[in-house]
Amino acid sequence: MRVKDKQKTEILFASTLTLVARTGLAGLTMPMIAKASRIATGTIYIYFRNKQGLVTELHKEVGRRFRSKAFSGYSPDRPIKEVLRNMWENLLSYSVSNYENMFFFNNSMSAHMPGKMSRCLYPGKC
Repeated sequence: MRVKDKQKTEILFASTLTLVARTGLAGLTMPMIAKASRIATGTIYIYFRNKQGLVTELHKEVGRRFRSKAFSGYSPDRPIKEVLRNMWENLLSYSVSNYENMFFFNNSMSAHMPGKMSRCLYPGKC
């Protein structure tokens, strides 16, 4: 079994984020990711079983980044109002400065749970 290079994973993630912002998830293909990453298409399949596997792992990674930023500066000793305001400011700052991450996260979330997401638009359906 080949050892996976963390740097290649990061390159694949970065290229995927950029491409999803341009083409959306539906238009994304593994050859497009390979070309943008300058990595052979076959090499991608060493890291991820298929496009869905790549999207799932990237969704988890972007979620980790988002949560990490949200809780930056958190202290249980601070008043709840101050904690929530700090979290809100952190998330707003992250969302504005990481457009591709947020675009991907929102699109991949609805792709992972299409029925649930659309039902939750209507009161009483969630």
